[in-house]
Amino acid sequence: MMTNLKAELVEKTLAISEIRIGEFKTSIIKLQRRAQKLDCGEISFVIGEPYYKETRTGEDDFFSGLPRTRKVKYFPVSVSGTAPVLAGWLFVAKVEHDPEIGNIISVLPNQILPERYRAADLYNCDHCKKRLFRRDTFVVQNQDSGEYQQIGRQCLRDFLGHKSPEAVAKYFEFLSLVFDMSDDWSNEDMGKEGSGGRRQIFYDDVKSFLIQTSAVIRAYGWCSKKLAAEVDGKISTASEVSNRIWNKDYKPKHDIVEITEQDKTNAIEAAEWFLSQTDQNSDYIYNTRKLAEAGVMRERHAGLVASMMFIYLREKGRIEQKVRFVSEYFGEIKQRLSLGELTLSSVYGPIEGEFGPTYIYRFMNEKHLFVWFTGKCLKTKVGDKVMVTKATIKDHKEYKGQKETIITRAALVTN
Repeated sequence: MMTNLKAELVEKTLAISEIRIGEFKTSIIKLQRRAQKLDCGEISFVIGEPYYKETRTGEDDFFSGLPRTRKVKYFPVSVSGTAPVLAGWLFVAKVEHDPEIGNIISVLPNQILPERYRAADLYNCDHCKKRLFRRDTFVVQNQDSGEYQQIGRQCLRDFLGHKSPEAVAKYFEFLSLVFDMSDDWSNEDMGKEGSGGRRQIFYDDVKSFLIQTSAVIRAYGWCSKKLAAEVDGKISTASEVSNRIWNKDYKPKHDIVEITEQDKTNAIEAAEWFLSQTDQNSDYIYNTRKLAEAGVMRERHAGLVASMMFIYLREKGRIEQKVRFVSEYFGEIKQRLSLGELTLSSVYGPIEGEFGPTYIYRFMNEKHLFVWFTGKCLKTKVGDKVMVTKATIKDHKEYKGQKETIITRAALVTN
């Protein structure tokens, strides 16, 4: 530090988005090196633990119709520097004079610049009093009296009585640049491209995605990516949910799916269930537990998160079946019977075949599981009650330890 030069600490906490934190570190390190060469003060920064901040995307959520929000990762950055105090005068602000634009002000954090300096005269210097054209002037404050002075760059040496006031001024400019640069980055528009044409990185809430996956499974059943790849025109559950959330141009085949309290409960319980898993040898458990712990996801994680809901619901169903439900065959093959009131438990399809699309509907009551292969597309949703007035018993089969009655030519009345 130069002799007779005192310093006053100035600091500010900023929020810098993920795509710009690396660039910020590179830039501020360059400024640190330049400041060190001037031997006038120090510039430092500390990056804290990241957090996520919600931001509007300008689109409405397909499920709720409410404004869509997503999350952006931010890093809290504490920037500090030593503002130069020379001969009892503290550097407060720099005023760049532009005859076409007007004055551009750079004020150090925690300092107050009197309003009159926003319109400071570019010909004014309180030291020499000469009416000269000046591109830059500096506003300094006396630490004893509180008096402010506007000093031209060329008059700093005489006014401050220092052998190298220009170096002090240059350091002040570096320090101002750090705060101005950081403010610009921390206030970046979320929807626009970052430096180098990179788009902002968005994150979504894992539980929100699980909620909406639960709703789609409840309404239309589960479709894996493998099944979707094998069947023309079929879309996986993960893709269905992803498109509804992120693709504003997506035209779903079905209407808006309403979110229920059960969907919300399923999401909470699914996340907690994966957090409780301890299989150290399973990459799948490791990855899904990490997502549950983080609570946020990227679009590329859609398949993994959607599978979490399916696995949880399947596991939940297995537990319930072991405790409460053992199915039995119904009727005799070729009989045409009334099946009574049933609950639609799952839907698969359409599956394109030789004779057109086929849907697979599964119904159940307290004792029986019924499977119906048909070309009809029902408006009935999973969980709805239906009255099957007549159906022909086609076959009796066993699937995953449960007895299923295959039916055909079913006549339904929805409740």
